[in-house]
Amino acid sequence: LLKEGILCLQILFSYYKGKNLPLDKKYLDKIMFGLNEKIADSKLKEVYLQLLKILIEIYSQKAVYSLLFDILLRTNKMGVLKEYAIYLKDNIKEQNSISDIDLKNMIEFIVKLANHTNPQIRSISMEIICLLYKFVGPDLKQLISGIKESTFKLIEKELEKINYDNNPEFPIVYYLK
Repeated sequence: LLKEGILCLQILFSYYKGKNLPLDKKYLDKIMFGLNEKIADSKLKEVYLQLLKILIEIYSQKAVYSLLFDILLRTNKMGVLKEYAIYLKDNIKEQNSISDIDLKNMIEFIVKLANHTNPQIRSISMEIICLLYKFVGPDLKQLISGIKESTFKLIEKELEKINYDNNPEFPIVYYLK
């Protein structure tokens, strides 16, 4: 029944998007707070991700991600964190950019992942950090300083393997705005 409800939301929001009708941000808030944990449910994951894609098209990636990071910084549910980390990693790879993502909130989320007790989640966070390094550059190390020392050393080893072209998409000055 929940799957059908999410499918109905997809249809409704697709209609609004197709007609260029305005949608109040409160709907985004309600949906994200109400459905954010459905990504960890294998039966609902695909329909939820499709709805998320529609919401991004309507409200913007920055708006959806900012709200999502805010929610995720308050949860400790391993399945939810893992699935969103994978989603984030895949999205950054696909877009080959982080320009539409709130970097400050994303860094906070990644530090949380890197400090997680689950090795799978830490591993995914390391992959995301390596992707971010290509866009932020060496300054990224300062931004992730809240990571436990043992994990930070592993990350530094991985970052040494990355060819960085000295042309950051987001220098540290951007982050500090």
